[in-house]
Amino acid sequence: VLQMIPFDLSCYHLEDEYSFSRVERPTDCVEAKLLAEVDQVFILSPALFEKKGKLNPHTHYLPGAVDFEAYSQPLPEPKDLATIPHPRIGYVGSLKWQIDWNLLLKLTGEHPEWSFVLVGPASPHPGIDAALNELKRRHNVYFLGGKPSTEMMVYPQHFDVCIMPYGNNDYTKYIYPLKLHEYLAGGKPLVGTPIATLAPLGDVVLLPNSADEWSSAIQRALSPAENTAERRAARQNFAKEHDWWVLVRKISETLAKQLGSEYADRLARHFLENHGAVAPAETVTL
Repeated sequence: VLQMIPFDLSCYHLEDEYSFSRVERPTDCVEAKLLAEVDQVFILSPALFEKKGKLNPHTHYLPGAVDFEAYSQPLPEPKDLATIPHPRIGYVGSLKWQIDWNLLLKLTGEHPEWSFVLVGPASPHPGIDAALNELKRRHNVYFLGGKPSTEMMVYPQHFDVCIMPYGNNDYTKYIYPLKLHEYLAGGKPLVGTPIATLAPLGDVVLLPNSADEWSSAIQRALSPAENTAERRAARQNFAKEHDWWVLVRKISETLAKQLGSEYADRLARHFLENHGAVAPAETVTL
């Protein structure tokens, strides 16, 4: 494509480890060539940045983000959630092989007193069918199906605990779940597998290593200590630092500088005139 289309600037946004392998593999030679030849690279996750960030000197780590205003604004409880008993342990997103289904089977079996709510479509992975079928037979597991993106933001606000129960392998260490900041923007306690992206975030995410630790972590997340105004504010403040506006500004400033001072100056004037209250991207911790 780089050879077929005329352009002023080429940019590669690397969002995933596209081998999708659960076992580590070297970077594909075609992707390595592309990474080296484009003018600018943005890489989504810290582990991907560590693996592939040295192939081009013009590479920036660009994490996921959230529409903070939309996800933090209190919204009414969805009708299909209203009849589900508390405490609600909830997951929003595609039901896919990256989830640790054995963990969910164990947790739902050991804690009939908790309601596990799964909001999202099932991905076409035959390997997860047996687990899904078993979970559908359990009285404390609720499958609410896929929802439009405008409705997805409502559900985490009405969970008691949000979860990210990923398997921990050589693929998931490279992912950056967008639901991380979406959950945190709602302010509810969050429990997640300590994959590479989440491991440094112990201040805002509980990070159990084993199934037994997951039970304890969810119990802690349900406790008053994790549901104070201060803990809620800490989670929401972290999410606010990752608002899409912050990321859009960083991208646009990076590309404008690559195009030349004329574009960089025009962009700076635009932000000053239209978004004067927004702090310069360089001052925001990403």
